[in-house]
Amino acid sequence: MLQDLAACKRTEIDFLNGAVVQRAKEYATDAPYNAFITSQIHFMEDLRTNSN
Repeated sequence: MLQDLAACKRTEIDFLNGAVVQRAKEYATDAPYNAFITSQIHFMEDLRTNSN
C-alpha cells in the first residue's frame, strides 16, 4: 500500500480492511480499527490524487 500511495495509485484497501468492515456490518457488529484504517487510507489516496 505504501508503494501505491507513493506512486499516486489507488490501493487495495477496500479488498483488505474494507471487506472486514463490510462483513462486520453483515453480522451486526463493529470493526472500528479496520474502519479507521480504511478511512485513513482513503483520505491519503484523496490527498495524493487531488495534489496532482
